[in-house]
Amino acid sequence: MQPGDFATTAIDNWDFFLPKNHKNQPIETQQYRIFEPQWKQRILSWFGHENVPKEEKEAFIQALVNFEDGCVQYEGKGFYGYRAYFLAAAAIAKFKDCEKADKIVQQLVNWKLDYYRFNSIEEQVTIALQETERTKAMDALVQLINTLQQNFTLFIAITSLEKIGHGNEKAISALVQLLDTSDDKDIRRRVVKSLGKLGSGDERAIFALVNIINKSEHDDIRKQAIASLGEIGSGNEQAISALVQLLNTSENESICWQVAESIGKIGVDNETAIDALVGLLDTSRNKYTRWLAGYRLGKVDNEHEKAIILRATKKPEKIETDNEKAISDLIQLLATSEDEDTLSQAVYRLGEIGTGDEKAIAALVQLLNTSENESILVQVAESLGNIDTGNEKAISALLQLIDTSENDETIVYALESLGNIGMNNEKAISALVQLLDKSQNEYTHKLTAKSLGKIVTSNKDISLVVQALRCYKLDSEDYDLIWNCAQNMPYPEFYQAWHHS
Repeated sequence: MQPGDFATTAIDNWDFFLPKNHKNQPIETQQYRIFEPQWKQRILSWFGHENVPKEEKEAFIQALVNFEDGCVQYEGKGFYGYRAYFLAAAAIAKFKDCEKADKIVQQLVNWKLDYYRFNSIEEQVTIALQETERTKAMDALVQLINTLQQNFTLFIAITSLEKIGHGNEKAISALVQLLDTSDDKDIRRRVVKSLGKLGSGDERAIFALVNIINKSEHDDIRKQAIASLGEIGSGNEQAISALVQLLNTSENESICWQVAESIGKIGVDNETAIDALVGLLDTSRNKYTRWLAGYRLGKVDNEHEKAIILRATKKPEKIETDNEKAISDLIQLLATSEDEDTLSQAVYRLGEIGTGDEKAIAALVQLLNTSENESILVQVAESLGNIDTGNEKAISALLQLIDTSENDETIVYALESLGNIGMNNEKAISALVQLLDKSQNEYTHKLTAKSLGKIVTSNKDISLVVQALRCYKLDSEDYDLIWNCAQNMPYPEFYQAWHHS
């Protein structure tokens, strides 16, 4: 059944999305639609439907937060268990009176603050915080900001609030208060930056930033405050006045650059802002400062004669458009130069501009066949893969280097390059799976797992990777790879691969 057929299904029966009799392994012949992206919005709509009994919604939430997949565990929870939990977190945004809502949000916040958690889970927690019941999430983060003492966790809480608290009064108040009470330079700079994301038009945020500009002894914090004011102070006279005053008194050229940039953003059609930029254009001895002042003057007052003259007399930079000649010159370098740095630069540049060019492809293949320099061969293979997607000779060359080179650095670069160009290539996937299984070098193992995560997408190949991973102790790169597999493979098939003998 497809999502479009949903209307024919009894909406009070969540067994349609997740088998009610699930324990810790998939039930044959039943579907696990909670893990199918095309069903997510239908499930969330189900939670928001008034005709569905509250006890049914509560039962479904309970089943989601307690879901056990019977496969690999990370920090006490299976990867499909995490996915089910994140769905429950999104559901309570629709199911406002859920009894477990506070507990679910608090768990998300706890996971977010656990900076030992690997990257992929951390990214999904960030998304879940954006999708869950927003007020509860912000209240939990604000409470943390008001009570946390450890700088690193406080930093995480601030950045998390920045993701979800745009325009929220509690969020802005908490950050302004932290700005008043914290003596830590890094925290203050982070708060100033966050206010530029959250406080658009908010008088308290603008006042706090103006205060920083006028009183801070740290130029880097002042520059961030100037930049943030340029994001949230549009048309605000207090903000414009503070920036103009700083422009008239500061002797720090980089401060003047940032002020001109911010005035140009918030001072459209404002006479004070226009006069300040005209003054900077007339008096500054710095060439870049005058250019920036003129550029921003054109943004705030398109009719101003100085801005018009500046645009009329500015000589456009010459832009190289003749790729054919550039490619020809680079190919000539490949054929004649014996200098390694020159060859390296030519190969790299061909990888940027030679997409689909038969002569460029042929030249790189030729160099691949003749060069004995391993570092050049790695670069050639990657550039060839960039301009001729899935080029078999490039992939074969990288696999050969991985298999035969005695230079660890060469192997590392070859593995990284293979992860960039070997998408869905059976030969590359098979070789990396074997390397994953036999490698004794921890760093090589990590890179192999990372590269596999980039190039594997089909269920068949994912199954091979999962089977290889289950045989030994896992590290963070392995967990990232398993998460990637679990995101792209139906739960029953993943379960079968994980338990495959």
